[in-house]
Amino acid sequence: MAPTQGRPALLQLSETVLELVFSFVPFTDRQANVHTSSVPVLETVVPLWPSLEAALAVLVPALEFLKLGWSSKIVVGDWLAGAAHLHTLALVAQELEFTLPLTGLTALTSVELSTVENDELKTPAIWLPGYIERVTLIPCPNKRIPEQVLQLPKLTHLDVSETYFGPGDIGSALIQLGSRLTSLALDETDTSLPPQLSLLSNLRVLSLDSCPFSATGLLHPACPLTSLRKLACLSLSNNGMPFFPPAVLSMSSLQNLYLENNRFLQLGVGPYLSSLRNLYLENNRFLQLGVGPYLSSLRVLSLDWQCAFGSIQELSKAASLRELALGRPVESDFDGVIPHLHLPQPAQLEHSASALLDMFTDHPSLKEVLLLSGFVGAPDKAMLEVLLSIGSCRPDLRARAVRRSEYFVADPEPEREPGDAAEARITV
Repeated sequence: MAPTQGRPALLQLSETVLELVFSFVPFTDRQANVHTSSVPVLETVVPLWPSLEAALAVLVPALEFLKLGWSSKIVVGDWLAGAAHLHTLALVAQELEFTLPLTGLTALTSVELSTVENDELKTPAIWLPGYIERVTLIPCPNKRIPEQVLQLPKLTHLDVSETYFGPGDIGSALIQLGSRLTSLALDETDTSLPPQLSLLSNLRVLSLDSCPFSATGLLHPACPLTSLRKLACLSLSNNGMPFFPPAVLSMSSLQNLYLENNRFLQLGVGPYLSSLRNLYLENNRFLQLGVGPYLSSLRVLSLDWQCAFGSIQELSKAASLRELALGRPVESDFDGVIPHLHLPQPAQLEHSASALLDMFTDHPSLKEVLLLSGFVGAPDKAMLEVLLSIGSCRPDLRARAVRRSEYFVADPEPEREPGDAAEARITV
C-alpha cells in the first residue's frame, strides 16, 4: 500500500495503542442482535488519548470516512477541524463530548454516534450542520431525539435504537419528521408501536428488531405499517412472534423482509408478497416453506437447513433464486416447548439428501449455497454430504461456509424514478 499523508504520525503510536483503538470498533451482528460492542474502561487507555488525538489531527485532512472506537472518553475538538473532505463520522466510546461544533465540516452528510449510557453524549446547543442527511444516536441523549436533529431539513436516515423513550416522545418526533424520512431504525426501543409511523409516507426502510411491541402491535387492525406504501425493506427479527404477522401481508411494495429469530410454526404467506426479493427466515420453528407466488420472485433466501430438506419442491419453484443461505436453529428452542413438532431424524435426512442434491443440480438460477456456521453448532452429516457433493455434480454452483456474524446482508436499492426503464435492483 502506498504511503498516505499522516501515516508516519500514526505509526509513531505504540502497537498497544493501535490494538486498543481498533479493538473497540462497533459492529452489527443481526443474529445476536448486537449493535455496539463495549469493553470495560481500561485505565491504561486514558493517558494514550493525547497521542491518538495528535495523530488524528494529521490524518483527518485526507479522510472522507472516519470510524473510531475507544474504550474511554472521546473529546471531539480541534483535531477534527481540518476534516474538509469528511462525509461520514462514526464514533463509539464510553463517553463522547463535542467541544467543536461540526458546522464547519462542509462535506459532512452522515453522523453515527454510540455511547454506553443515555447521558454520555455532550454537545453544544447548535453542533450539526443543516445539510446532514443521516444521523445515528445509540442511544439518544436524555432518552429523547434532540430538537436540532428533528429540524434538520435534509434528514432522510435516522437510527435511534436502544433508546427507552418516554410516553409519546417518539410519536411527537415522527410528526415533526413527517415525509422527510426514508429510513428509520427503532431496534430495542421499549415503547408501543407509534401510530404516527403512518405519517412517514416516503419511508422505504424500517427496522423494529427486538421490540417488545412488535408481536402485539402488528396484530392490531389499525396497524400503521399498512399505510407505508413505499416500504421496500422491513426487519422484524428477534421478536419471538409465534406466527407470521398479518399486517405484513398487505405490504405489496416489500422487497426485503427479515424475520429471523422468531417462533413461526408455519410460513403463512399465501398469495401475498409477490414482490419479495430477499427473505430471511433463520431460527424459526417451521420445517417446510409455504407455497405461493412469493417463491417465484425470490433472489436471496435464508432458512434453517432442516427446513431445506422439507422444502425441496418449494425451492425448485423459486425459479429466480440466486443465493440460498442455510443456518441451524438453537435446538433448545424446540425442546419441551412444542411437543407436536418433531425434528427430522438422521435416517429421514439421509433419505431426502439425494433429492435435495438433485434439486441443487437442476435448479435454473441458483449460483451459491452458503452454510452459516457459528455459535449454534454444526449441521447434520446428511447436509454436509449434500454440500460437499455439489461441486462434482454442478461445478458452476458454489457451496461454502461463512460465519453467521459475517454473512453479508444487502440493503434496498434507491427507488426507481418514474419513466426509468432500467431494471430495479433492491438490496438492507
